[in-house]
Amino acid sequence: MAPVGGGLLWMGKEHVSKIWPLVPPPARAKGMERFEWCGTYPEFTFAPALTALKFHEQLGSRRKEERMRYLTRYWRTKAEKLPGLRFFANDDVSCGLGVFEIANLDAAKIQKELWDRHKILVQHMTGGHRLPTLSGIRVTPNVYTTTAELDQFIDALTASVKRLAT
Repeated sequence: MAPVGGGLLWMGKEHVSKIWPLVPPPARAKGMERFEWCGTYPEFTFAPALTALKFHEQLGSRRKEERMRYLTRYWRTKAEKLPGLRFFANDDVSCGLGVFEIANLDAAKIQKELWDRHKILVQHMTGGHRLPTLSGIRVTPNVYTTTAELDQFIDALTASVKRLAT
C-alpha cells in the first residue's frame, strides 16, 4: 500500500544470518541493516511507508483479506460471462489478484486497448518458464477500489473483447 518502488522486507530473526542481501551492504551493517542499504534511491518512495504501515495496522490483515477476496469475486463473477474466458486460479486461492485469458485474443492487445481507450491499467503476462503457454491479463484491485470502478472495468473489457474479436 505504498508507492511503486517502495517495499518492505520482513523475515524471522532466525533467518537473517542465513540470507544474503541482493546488494552488498557496507561492512558496518549488521542484522536486518544488511538488507536496508541499496545505494542512492529516491527518498520520496519510502517517505509514505510509515503511513502505509499505520493504515495496514488500522485495517488489519483479516479485513484486508476479506475485502480483497470480495473484490476479486465481484469482478470475476462478471468477467466469467465473457466467451472464451479462462481463469488461471480459482476463487479459493485468489486474494486480490486474478489472471485470465480469452481464447484467440492477444493479451498484450487487450492491455493496450484497455489503456488507450479507457485508461484502465492491467498487466499482460506472457510466457515464462513455469507456464510457457500463458498469455493472460492480470487484474489487481486494491482495498480502496470500488465496485463501480470494477463495473467500469468489466464494461471496458467487454467492449474491448468485442472490438478485438472482429
